[in-house]
Amino acid sequence: MERRIQILLSHLKEVEELTGLRFLRCSADSNEYSAVSIDNVRIPVYQVLDVTKLAVGVGPRWLYSELPEILAHLKWMFQKNLLNQDMFLLGPPGPLRRWLAFYFCELTQREFEFMALSRDTTESDIKQRKEIRDKSVFYVDQPAVRAALTGRVLILEGIEKCERNVLNVLNNLLENREMSLEDGRFMVASSRYQELLKTHTKEDLDRLKLVEVSKEFRVISLGLPVPKFQGFPLDPPLRSRFQARDVPNLSASSTLALLKAYLPNVSQDLLAKLIAFASVINQMQNAGYLFRYTTNNFYVLILNQMIRKN
Repeated sequence: MERRIQILLSHLKEVEELTGLRFLRCSADSNEYSAVSIDNVRIPVYQVLDVTKLAVGVGPRWLYSELPEILAHLKWMFQKNLLNQDMFLLGPPGPLRRWLAFYFCELTQREFEFMALSRDTTESDIKQRKEIRDKSVFYVDQPAVRAALTGRVLILEGIEKCERNVLNVLNNLLENREMSLEDGRFMVASSRYQELLKTHTKEDLDRLKLVEVSKEFRVISLGLPVPKFQGFPLDPPLRSRFQARDVPNLSASSTLALLKAYLPNVSQDLLAKLIAFASVINQMQNAGYLFRYTTNNFYVLILNQMIRKN
């Protein structure tokens, strides 16, 4: 565990040198960080309880570069976390939204639970599943329940693929921080649970099978805009639970700067033509003349060919 923490601290030092992020130390002689800030938005660094649930170096190296677009997205996520609000990152196909969610967890040392939703996702995949151990049936908590009880970040990817009746299970958890479980327990919001402790003992609440939802529990949903893309639109009640932000592809200027940094030996005129060609494709896609796909794959394909030739 100590080795994993040292790797994380060294990674944070590298990020501090490459970006505009500032990590505030607990003391002058301490190697541990107490907070991270972007401009005037400061968020505390959380205490790690399970290092296996941390995100370390999940994104590409350019994600840690000093790009105003990336810092703007992170600043917005910091603000919503301080306001105790759940987030919905909306954008075209590509890994950028997922990288941002993981990068947010990495900077703040937030433990996370990840769920990839699909048409086959059921209520038991979100709440609890039955498992047989030693000829006995047990209920096993799924990522949504584990994240709510332990105060982790729940990352939901592909939320537009899941059917409406399944997502309604999350509606009450997002709005009131409450959910009934198959094993008889009932999850209660932290504020209401603390009020009950004033008139009841912890043993009484345990006897009633009431469990507390952590006040640090957050949800980050990743989705595509529907009906531009195929999928199920969110119901208005569920949609109102999130604070949404559009996460488009990187701008041409940012992409050109990254290509120049990674391919210094390639002609800048060639890189500029590549960016111009991709911009035209994006414009034609937005106008509906071409089938939409992520230009990240296009850049990767071209870059691999350039690297092979060089």
